Amino acid sequence: MNKKIVFFGINMLLVLSFLVACNNDDNEITISSKPPTALEVLRDDPGADIFQMKGITYKTGIEWVNDVKVTKDKEIGVIKETSKSNFKDGTASKLSPNTKIFSTNEEDILIVEENEVVKKYVALSEG
Repeated sequence: MNKKIVFFGINMLLVLSFLVACNNDDNEITISSKPPTALEVLRDDPGADIFQMKGITYKTGIEWVNDVKVTKDKEIGVIKETSKSNFKDGTASKLSPNTKIFSTNEEDILIVEENEVVKKYVALSEG
């Protein structure tokens, strides 16, 4: 009788293992990321030179962008205010108000000219 109980128990464990292994779990978790906000960038790098335009944060001082050759296109905006806490479109962390923003031949790179200095700003993508 003990052999029957052990045999039955082993068979039940095999069946349960098979059922658990074949379980189709439709409760998958999808993780998506989004571009960082201006305040998130400044939290991580308080000295960052950034501005916001059309809900996108742009940053200068990114090393690889210096090697990208861009052509200035048309004026697409202007810095309206300087702030490190209240960001909206047209707000910059360091640029002066009335600084003009220009598009380029590269989709994610904008140019700013301030005091005869040209700076390239890159759109920050998913963080």
